[in-house]
This record gives sequence, C-alpha cells and structure tokens, in this order.
Amino acid sequence: MAAWLERSGNATVHLIAADQPGSVLGDAGVRLARLKRTLRTPDMLRAAYRDWAEELWTDFGCLWNDVLISGTAEKAVGEIKAQLDGLSCEVLLGMKGLLSQLLCVTNPQWSAHRAPQICNFVSNPGLLQFMIHRPQQAITHLTPFPRWALDVRTALGPYADVRLLSFDQLVASRRKALAPTCSPDAVPTLLIYANNESDGWLDLLRTMLSMRIRVQIFFIAVRDEQLAERARQLANARPDVRVLTWLTEREADAVLSKAELSDRSVAVTKCGPGTLLFLSQYRLSIVAVDSGLPPEDWVLRSLTSCDGRSTVATPLDAAPVVRSLLDKVAAAPIRIPSLLGLKSDDNLGVPTWRYP
Repeated sequence: MAAWLERSGNATVHLIAADQPGSVLGDAGVRLARLKRTLRTPDMLRAAYRDWAEELWTDFGCLWNDVLISGTAEKAVGEIKAQLDGLSCEVLLGMKGLLSQLLCVTNPQWSAHRAPQICNFVSNPGLLQFMIHRPQQAITHLTPFPRWALDVRTALGPYADVRLLSFDQLVASRRKALAPTCSPDAVPTLLIYANNESDGWLDLLRTMLSMRIRVQIFFIAVRDEQLAERARQLANARPDVRVLTWLTEREADAVLSKAELSDRSVAVTKCGPGTLLFLSQYRLSIVAVDSGLPPEDWVLRSLTSCDGRSTVATPLDAAPVVRSLLDKVAAAPIRIPSLLGLKSDDNLGVPTWRYP
C-alpha cells in the first residue's frame, strides 16, 4: 500500500509498524501466528481464531464502549502515541480496524495545528463480522476493490456519517487487454503461494518434487525467510524450482504472464480474497486452501459453488488436484470474478479513487 501511494506522486508516505516485536499488537499477532502454525485442521483454527478475537475484545472493547480503559488498551494507546510523537500529516490510514480505533482515541500532540483525518482500510469485508475490526469513530473507510463496497457499507450500516471510498487495485486495469496465446509446447507453471503459517506448504512441495512431471515451480514463502530456507533445502538447487519470499507486482505479472503460455498452469493459495482476485486476472487454474480463518469463510463458500474441486482442506490435499490439472490436455481455468460477482468496473455508486 505504501509503495502504491508513493508511486501515485500525490503523497509523501510514512510507514509505521504498530505491531513491532514486544508491543501489544505485536504480541497479539504472534499469538495468532502460533495458532496458524500449530493447529492442524481448519476447523480447529476457526474455533481458536474466534477465541483469540474474543480475548482482543475483552482487552480493547473499552475503546468502543467509552468505559474505564483496560491496562492492555492503555499500554497500546501509549505505544501508538510514542510512534506518532512529532509527526505532521494530513491522513492516518489504519490497516486493520483495531489499529484505526486506536488511532481515533489517541490524542498525540500534533506538530501541525489541525489533527489528521483517520481512515480505516478494509482489506477483507469478512473482517467486519468482528467488532474488533469495526472502528466506531473512523468516518472514512477505504476498500481496495469497488465491488466490496456493498458488503462494507452493509456491515457499517449502524454507524451514521460513514464515508466509504474505493480504489481499483486490480492489476488487470493496468495489464494488456489480451492474454498471450497458449503454446502446446510451453512448460506449465505451478505457483505455490505459501501465504499463511503452515508446514503443509512444505509437504505439498515435497510431494510435487517426488512426481515425475514437467513443470516450473515457484514457491513463494511470503515474508518468511525460515520457510523459504527450508523450501530451498527441499528443492536442493533444482533448476525447475525457484524459492522466493516476495514478488512485486511487476515481478508477479512477469511470472504469471509466462504461466499463461500453458493452459495447464496452476496456482495454489489460501482463500485470501485479495490474492485470489489478483490471481484470477490471469488464465490459470486456481486451487484454494481452506485457511481456517473465519474472515475468509465467505470466499470459501463462494468457491465451493464452482464445478469441480477448487477448494481443499490443507495444502497437502492440493497435490492430487494439482497433478490432475497438470496432466490434462487443457485445464479449465477457475474464474474467480464470476464466482464472487466482483468486477473492477462496478463501484455501486461509491466514489472510486483510480490509480493515476
């Protein structure tokens, strides 16, 4: 997001990490990451996530209810104040609802004479089912895909004076209109997008490596150098495997555009709505893994309405599905926009901020 705003040329962006190690929000993130890494089934994680969110509400609900602030919330407010001390800005954008609410109740001594406007970024409408992700005092909410505006406005309905903006983050709006022509001789691509904490992604990679199949594998251990190093050890310097920790939009577009040259290319990822929308702009099959995260259940329900098995419980369960797609003469792509009813040119009357 910071890079996106910087490229627009309209703003100077200060990126502040509110979840630094040892901070209140950092510790909460560590607890959630531990749950995602250790619980073996999606249903176990789903139940644990709800307990985790309830614990957060116990600590931070006072910020919504205007009652005596808890010790945990007071410490978090103090940490936010310390980070904002001396900062002069016009807009503060909270990347999660809890952070946005903390920004609203924080009263730092601004170097400018007027306080900044607080905006809440809604990265996933499914988050809004939890009060902890629904800031009550932020009057401006920003969503990255226009079609999500209806869900966001519905969830925020109880609040008066809500201003909702959207911008079209879909790479398709900045890509060439036509996908490249498929070549029968093109080597298919398997993109393993390991975007949640689970050793199951390594199990999937190990299984795919054991198959005698001609495929170029990209293993993306999202911002997880330890997972990436373990994947490199598994790959053992094989030329048909690349292990990365991140792809920029330009790099991802290059990889996926090349993958489109084969009609048997496959991407495996968890049911994160943003990632699926991004991948769905390319001509490839998608196998989505149940993340076990309640905010992403609406994506899972949408995908299971598709013909054929497009969703699996664990990364390892994806192996036979991927194999069948790679073995087909022509795999039928799973078109996520038609499943979710999401179109980049439909903003439901919500003001759209387009990329310059």
